[in-house]
Amino acid sequence: MMLSQPAILVIAGIELCSGFVRSSLMDWYVRFSDQTGTATNYIAANWGMAQCIAGITGGVLAGVISDRLFGSRRGPVAGMLYGVLLVGALVMGAVITNTYVLGAVVIAMMLSVIGVHGMLSGAASMDFGGKRNVGIVVGIIDGFVYLGQGAQYLTVSRIVPEGDAATHMANWWTWPLAMVPFRAARIAAELAHLAGQAAAQRRRRALSAPDDPQL
Repeated sequence: MMLSQPAILVIAGIELCSGFVRSSLMDWYVRFSDQTGTATNYIAANWGMAQCIAGITGGVLAGVISDRLFGSRRGPVAGMLYGVLLVGALVMGAVITNTYVLGAVVIAMMLSVIGVHGMLSGAASMDFGGKRNVGIVVGIIDGFVYLGQGAQYLTVSRIVPEGDAATHMANWWTWPLAMVPFRAARIAAELAHLAGQAAAQRRRRALSAPDDPQL
């Protein structure tokens, strides 16, 4: 029954994209650093702690923005953070040979994708599932996250450089490129969802408006 709700299906699709992007960053930044001999830079050498800080900061920041700026609406902040991810992927491709700038961009993207995940898997699940169904909704949405992660393993590993080619940073441009379609698809889904919500609100207002008095 939960899968019959369009909002939950949209969120599940969005989280599939989130799973792909998050796994692409978490797994492949370390492999990129190891293969290119840049694993000694500060972020790569402390990748676990960097992810921890980015995760905590992203979750808190997304919650504050949602509650304080958007009246506890989850969609706008999720769309904004995915805009950051899309720009970040494009910047990654441009600075792929600059390990320090690349590391900072990856951390900003980790902050954003974990913020999105917290908004949708946590807060939005409660919003749409309510107390009775929140566990089912979280299970559905998290399942799509791991489906996205599986898709990442099947695709990114086939397009990143191997062997001697992997030791040259410039050859890794395919890594950020692989994430761009998923970010664009996620933003399109969010815009479609917001447009649908706006149309539904207009219909509700039209139905609740009093009839014009007869002259």
